[in-house]
Amino acid sequence: MQIGVSSHRFQYDELTENMRQSGDMIYSTMLSHIRVGNLTTEEEQILIERMIAGGERRATVNKICTRYRQLDGENKEPIMLVPRTSQCDELNSAMLKEMEQDIYNLSAVDILDTIVTQNYMAKVNKAYDKVKDDVTRTAGLERSLQLCVGAKVMLKRYKNVEAGLVNGSVGVVTGFTSQNSKVSSVEVEFNKVPGTVKIERESASFEILKGIFYTRKQFPLMPAFAITVHRCQALSLQSAIVDAGSTCFGPGMVYVALSRVTSLSGLHLIDFQKSRIQCDKDAIREYNRHRHLYTPQLGQLPVPTVSRKRSKHTQQDAETTLESEELPLPTASQKRCKQGTQEDAETTLEADHTLSKTTDNLPPYIDATGGTLVVNHPAPVTSIFQHCNVYSVDSMYQTSTCLRLNLQLCPDDVTVRSLSSPAVARRMAGDIYKHTGTRTSVNIYRVSGTDGNCLFRALSLGITRTQSQHELLSSYLVNYMLHGSIKDDLRNIYMGSDEEYNNHLLKMQESGEWGTDCEIVAAAHMLEISILCYSQYDTFGQYRFQQFSPHFLLTRDCTYECNHETLYLINTSGSHYELATVTPLPILEE
Repeated sequence: MQIGVSSHRFQYDELTENMRQSGDMIYSTMLSHIRVGNLTTEEEQILIERMIAGGERRATVNKICTRYRQLDGENKEPIMLVPRTSQCDELNSAMLKEMEQDIYNLSAVDILDTIVTQNYMAKVNKAYDKVKDDVTRTAGLERSLQLCVGAKVMLKRYKNVEAGLVNGSVGVVTGFTSQNSKVSSVEVEFNKVPGTVKIERESASFEILKGIFYTRKQFPLMPAFAITVHRCQALSLQSAIVDAGSTCFGPGMVYVALSRVTSLSGLHLIDFQKSRIQCDKDAIREYNRHRHLYTPQLGQLPVPTVSRKRSKHTQQDAETTLESEELPLPTASQKRCKQGTQEDAETTLEADHTLSKTTDNLPPYIDATGGTLVVNHPAPVTSIFQHCNVYSVDSMYQTSTCLRLNLQLCPDDVTVRSLSSPAVARRMAGDIYKHTGTRTSVNIYRVSGTDGNCLFRALSLGITRTQSQHELLSSYLVNYMLHGSIKDDLRNIYMGSDEEYNNHLLKMQESGEWGTDCEIVAAAHMLEISILCYSQYDTFGQYRFQQFSPHFLLTRDCTYECNHETLYLINTSGSHYELATVTPLPILEE
């Protein structure tokens, strides 16, 4: 594929200094050879000597666990790296049994997030059974977790980047907090993070059929005595127990696993087969092409001569095929706006999309958990934009709402807002066009995430044009949830008991407490507005709109008479909200 960009704008160079293995030059040189599939006989023998079972025998689960306990007792913080999830499950289960602690079985709470008719439920249940155990389809949240005190775990969400609580952070379980005989939080001490962190359940939506979604509530953790090679790619490890044998698949896998360890003395092999060291020949040829053109002093890399046949299992284990196909986004116009607005945060959409039409005259329903609109079977999903404005709230709504809630509306000409996530903005504009046929301009505005108040900051920015009134807005909202007419409905749907609901509200009164779907629902009611949250719902980067209407706690039906004002929230990480504005497309210059 050729890109229509002048080559003089780019320069080619290669990084030649290995930082991770800089203290072990023998291992560093060996990894350089493995990376291009060119391991020497001497280096092969060195790796064979690192095998746990000795000789060329594959280590048993018992020997692997024994080596892990030995390294852990020496405070070397070991981790097991294996190619397949089934191996992870086997090793993690074996390690849990050896902990001699009470094991907690933490099951996910799965809620059908879309209203469907009874005659469609058999198909829905069948589709759900196919994907419920596949974490690549359930936004990374496990259907069932088995943990105990002392278990090594890995965080699967970004919680606080500044504090180091990111996706991939590793820690040890120190305890469990229970409410009403149910575990409400898992206490974890993470590496290089001071103190104990309480991890609570988080919600994520996943699609089982076209337009049919479930919401899963589960602790964003996974056992981490053993993890897959794919998941270890950002780690630097003092010691690792690695399977580099027959179960490895695909080019680069052995290299990725071995290169996580900082020195050869920290490498312990479950198995090793030289034939599993594979590299992509096309990648090597591309390296050599660029070296010939730009860095001839580096010389040419040897191209492997052994052909590599792809096994039947490779694509099944490395990729997951989604049942629902993602529609391509329209292409962006190259025209410039007369107003001089930023190109990277707005998009002009030119492609045509056929809008889905219902075949039933009955009005659609809105799910009480903020789900997708669906009409009676067999009609397809109805666009949520039939019931709310495509464009964001205007100044008239902002003025009247600020007067009603005694908030101060910041003048537009003094508002300072920085733009964020231009790629997501373009994608969102494309999805709006797909649903409505309306070309729009989408801006996403950066919201501070350092104090845990991002949801309320985003709401404040959308209503008052400034983030500074988030604490006042949060206090109004908590009071409304405690005394408003929706209290009983909120408690029944999101909490279950008075005690759990009241404890939740007590926590929400503390600055920095994360807002949840429960607060978004309450905000939609209090602000008399439809809140559309544009969020990523799976690990493949697919997005969907989730609607929180201003009345669905009181009535499940959204009729064709509804025409709600709209406020857009963006949630790309699962734990951070930003504000988006959708406005008419500016006049374009021919």
